Amino acid sequence: MKKKYLPILLLLISTECVIGGIAILKIYKERKLDKNVLSAVTVVPVKKNSISLSPTNQMKYYYEPIANTRQTDRADWMDYDIVYTINSDTLNDRYDYSISKPPGTFRIIALGDSFTFGVYVNTENAWPKVLEDLFQEHPICKAVKRVEVINLGVEGYDVQYIAHRFKTRGVKYNPDLIIWFESGSGFDRYNELLLQKVEEYKNSFSQEDILKYRKEGVYYPWYQKAYEEFHASYSQEKIDQLLRPFWDDFFVSRGNTPVVLATFSTISPENKVKLFALAAKQKNVFVMDAVPDINSLGGILFDTHPNERGHVLIAQALNDYFRQSPLNPCTKNN
Repeated sequence: MKKKYLPILLLLISTECVIGGIAILKIYKERKLDKNVLSAVTVVPVKKNSISLSPTNQMKYYYEPIANTRQTDRADWMDYDIVYTINSDTLNDRYDYSISKPPGTFRIIALGDSFTFGVYVNTENAWPKVLEDLFQEHPICKAVKRVEVINLGVEGYDVQYIAHRFKTRGVKYNPDLIIWFESGSGFDRYNELLLQKVEEYKNSFSQEDILKYRKEGVYYPWYQKAYEEFHASYSQEKIDQLLRPFWDDFFVSRGNTPVVLATFSTISPENKVKLFALAAKQKNVFVMDAVPDINSLGGILFDTHPNERGHVLIAQALNDYFRQSPLNPCTKNN
């Protein structure tokens, strides 16, 4: 690990909720949320012993959870601990999965950021595990003995990092289906450029400045300043151009495996158009934009991440979609 990048890495992950908060505001912009809730965007207190930096020539800040660890987490607004169980392949999962697929098994890879990883909920309560349990409790047909949903999500990941993680961690599992869950921030985030600016500003605010900003609901002003400058320097069109090669890289690495690009029904129209445009240019790529508004259904935490109910709602929507889809190996169309 290159220790010189570790402070920047910690800033990246610790500001995941800031990005998530911005995305949630876009996703749910037509709703009227309590002002105090929106102003209380907080951060994930990532501990140095919970992550491992694995830089590449193209990604100086790439990181993964540390394998074979049991990590306890708690936000300052929570009155209980949650536990992440990281398996031997650095996945937030209950157990290890065999590389060779057992007979009668339908295998799904879940990709995404903190909304897929399951920040602030126990490992077993993140939507990939809830979805796996739904398939276990209600088998899809006799021919499929088991459906596995392997969670490759990591908090703070952008498109580039998600694509790289699938290539290095996911391909070997030979999945039958990939679900890429887009939380709403994937089209705004480009870690390698954004973090350069975070580094520039991280020491520019005094403690007095920070306390002043917090009273205004801005918990990490150096990140917000970097985020604003990044978007001032790069138009949305330019950001889309920067991200496109990583989408293309992912679609190449997935081979012929079907992909579902899943998202909320309330995602911005602009981002919905982008998802459908991505799918239209690929074979066996589908958009599922029917995940309900989890906020209106009591499904978010204080910082706008999904709570346990929110993850259940996401899993139920994906379960319903899959069972009615031609992607289901038990349908008459297959």
